[in-house]
Amino acid sequence: ELSSGINAEYGGASSPVTREIADDLMLDPATQIVADCTTACLQEAGDVVQTGAKVHAELGSLLLKNCDDATQRKRDDDHITVFKNLGLAFQDLITADMVYRSYLQAN
Repeated sequence: ELSSGINAEYGGASSPVTREIADDLMLDPATQIVADCTTACLQEAGDVVQTGAKVHAELGSLLLKNCDDATQRKRDDDHITVFKNLGLAFQDLITADMVYRSYLQAN
């Protein structure tokens, strides 16, 4: 059981038939689910697919502040944020490219 106000990150179960998060956490009204990719999460993450839990925001949107006001509001001590990471290769490639370009600029 997780305490209120915590951020929890999960990244192991990445198929519609595998799970790593308990139903009560996924369906708790205090839980806000953030995904690395909402479309992929809705199709591939068993924790979301099997429970029908709502994905509240995508990580990129939060970082760019490009999401609705309810999702952007300051998280209070009663919320639990669950980050569901599917480990998408394209994000790894983009990150590697950014690091490489930053290295080239610095040298």
